[in-house]
Amino acid sequence: MSLQPIINYLAYSERIGSAGQPTVEQFASIQEAGYEAVLSLLPDRPPYFQEEEAQVRALRMDFARIPVEWDTPQLTQLEAFFDRMDEWNGRRVFVHCAMNMRVSAFLYLYHTLRVGISEAEAHAKLTLIWEPEGVWEEFVADAKAYFQKV
Repeated sequence: MSLQPIINYLAYSERIGSAGQPTVEQFASIQEAGYEAVLSLLPDRPPYFQEEEAQVRALRMDFARIPVEWDTPQLTQLEAFFDRMDEWNGRRVFVHCAMNMRVSAFLYLYHTLRVGISEAEAHAKLTLIWEPEGVWEEFVADAKAYFQKV
């Protein structure tokens, strides 16, 4: 089954897929596509899919949530994201939020700061979804400054 119907789906790499919020039925398609784990950056509250963890685990995929509020992304959340992605290294991981905007920013930072992909390549993938502005533009700049010092 194609994952294209999922909101803003992007095959980020051979190992990583990203998108907006999948439906209940689309989680089965994600599993059929070979993904082994799902990482959500959505807060654990309505209107987001509340039974997501149970649905994903019933499909025999691992699940984790790092709740990132749209208006207040935190560097500690980005660090948790880096840690989870490192922990699941080598596995096929599907990462999502509401519209793939939080995720695309986090993946951009993960790939430039942790994996070592070039700025140009990572930025090209980021802008397939959006160009961060406002609080997200500031968050990306703060993350780059912080993690390049560490």
